[in-house]
Amino acid sequence: MLLKHFIFAATTGLFILLSSTVKADSVGVVNVNKLNVRVKPTTKYSVTCTLEAGDKVNIIKKENEWYAIKAPKASEVWVSRAFIKDGIIKERVNLRCGPSVAYMKYGIAEAGTKVNVLDSSRSEWVKIEPTENLVAYVSAQCIDIIKKEEKTVIAKTEDSQLDEILKQNKENAKKSEIELPEHTSSIDYIDQTEKTVTVQGVLLPLTKNNSKATHSIAVKVNNQYFPICYIYTGKHKYNLKLWEKNKVSVKGKQSWVKGWQRPIVKVERITPLW
Repeated sequence: MLLKHFIFAATTGLFILLSSTVKADSVGVVNVNKLNVRVKPTTKYSVTCTLEAGDKVNIIKKENEWYAIKAPKASEVWVSRAFIKDGIIKERVNLRCGPSVAYMKYGIAEAGTKVNVLDSSRSEWVKIEPTENLVAYVSAQCIDIIKKEEKTVIAKTEDSQLDEILKQNKENAKKSEIELPEHTSSIDYIDQTEKTVTVQGVLLPLTKNNSKATHSIAVKVNNQYFPICYIYTGKHKYNLKLWEKNKVSVKGKQSWVKGWQRPIVKVERITPLW
């Protein structure tokens, strides 16, 4: 198994490098509609907040199939009122993901730490902003790494330049190892992954497609496009070319396919977002 592989963002000409090690202070972007942020690196542990497609995270390190990240601002962080006064932690105390000792602890605040109080309405617990060193965890497969050197290359990318980028993709595809749907007449769905979803983003054509996937829905972050799913029209036979390079809302049945890096959505309704 290769330690490193490329995921090819079919709509932008952008290559994102994933590896078994991640540089400290790397920035990632969420590539799924909803992502749970947990207090420890396993689904057995509590969720402290959720992120949406396109949200960015600051990655500290990789632990097996999880990224340790700087706890997002939306994280639930609670401290016992007995240990805080005037926004200052009086003595070393556990930080928990809810207002009770029944909630899991996932950090420690040292005496003298200054914190931003968000909710002091409870008699025994105070909600605060995540402290600077508070760590949470997300599934690594739901995050794409943004490489710093790529930011400068893609920074000037605007909709008017997409045609040139899509043209370059064809040449890049001949030279690099890429992850795209294979050109086959059928695809192998993963059982019990189908669900109804609504996704919003920019509709972009794939430079390589098959009888199912012809386009992707992408989110734009720092002038970079990140695909969040593939789509196809099925029996509805929408003319997707009418909405290419425009923001749309798509409702349909989402499923995962063996060997694909993104889910596929069978379109039931597509609406332009002018």
